[in-house]
Amino acid sequence: LVEADDAGVLILGAPYVTAVLEDTINVIADGVVVRRLAFYDADVQFVNTAGGALVDTVITHGGVLVHDGSAVQVVHNAVSPRTAGIALSGGVTDAVIEYNLVVGGAFGLRLYSGGAVDAVLRGNRVRGSDVGLELGDVSSASVTGNDLYNGSLLGPRGLVISAPFTGSISENEIHGWGVGVDYDAGAALSGNRIRDNLTGVSASVGGVVVGFGFVGDTEPNCIFDNIFGVQLSGRMQGQHIYRNVTGVMGSGFLGGEDLEHANLIENNGTGLNVTGTVQFNRVARNGTGVRAVSGQLIANNLLYRNENHGVYAYGVTDVRIVHNTFYAPE
Repeated sequence: LVEADDAGVLILGAPYVTAVLEDTINVIADGVVVRRLAFYDADVQFVNTAGGALVDTVITHGGVLVHDGSAVQVVHNAVSPRTAGIALSGGVTDAVIEYNLVVGGAFGLRLYSGGAVDAVLRGNRVRGSDVGLELGDVSSASVTGNDLYNGSLLGPRGLVISAPFTGSISENEIHGWGVGVDYDAGAALSGNRIRDNLTGVSASVGGVVVGFGFVGDTEPNCIFDNIFGVQLSGRMQGQHIYRNVTGVMGSGFLGGEDLEHANLIENNGTGLNVTGTVQFNRVARNGTGVRAVSGQLIANNLLYRNENHGVYAYGVTDVRIVHNTFYAPE
């Protein structure tokens, strides 16, 4: 236990000698720096502290918790957790989590139970966790340049958004998951590469306020080389979906209110296989552009250079195909 009277202390491992600690360190003093140590079957916890840091440390069968407090930095560590690798909770403010490696565990990175305010999660690598990054309680942060990878397509999830999130989730690599992004609450995702998953994105949030692609001023996410690009039960606009077996499938509402925010769905085996409304999309160079279902509205889309069919509507009824622009394959 590092108590308030120990404020500003530096706990430093000797160079070229690995000091292995098997007891959890609970830091409740301000400005404490823990550096160049190794922990086994133990955790490092910063609780209601200001300005502390964990640097260049190896934690095996343990994790890092930053709860409440402010301006704690967790930088250049390697963590193999039992449950969560690095977790922020209790409304901690201005925490910086960057350039860490987390291998295994239930969660690689986690914001939960009170979440975090104005955190930075940058340049971290997660490998083999059940969930790469969970945004599980209302939080604000910049999440950028992280690489989330599992390698199993049978269930794990890369990025789970289950509570409203303020800030930017940008330029992350999310690959090798059962579901790359599980979008269950509003958040601004911009310029992420979501690839080589079973399902790239599962998007269940509807409406024009918090639907996928409707939050903030964002760049398209690149959703490619998945089996299913997007499983849609909510609403989506402004994404680039390409080189998937099926680009978009599900029951949701596909498209925004104008072509300026169109989804670009191209070079998939089947572009769209959804049962909801399809409007204001660009559907190009797929095997089949849109596989229509009975009672569907397909309106104000651009469909061009699809190899077999722009819209395939065989054996269905009451399909309304209106105000679209079609170009035949060249």
